[in-house]
Amino acid sequence: MRPYLAILRPNNILLTLFTQGVFMIAASRTSYFNIDWSNIIWPESLLIILTCCLTAAGGYIINDLFDVVEIDVLLGLCKSEGPSDPSA
Repeated sequence: MRPYLAILRPNNILLTLFTQGVFMIAASRTSYFNIDWSNIIWPESLLIILTCCLTAAGGYIINDLFDVVEIDVLLGLCKSEGPSDPSA
């Protein structure tokens, strides 16, 4: 189960979630120290953040499916598809 979760790169997803949350709060400020919480439309804001995180996770999966490089073979993350030496 762990390799399936690692392919989603949860640290990057959490960073995306945090960044968008901070931006949402920063964009709703009325002055430097005052945040107007009524400016935030919560269902739409959360759906936008969720959509972005799911899109990023899907992109990470697609990237890992098509990105087989020699370091992946050396680390045992995937099987070798042939010799790495093109002259062999």
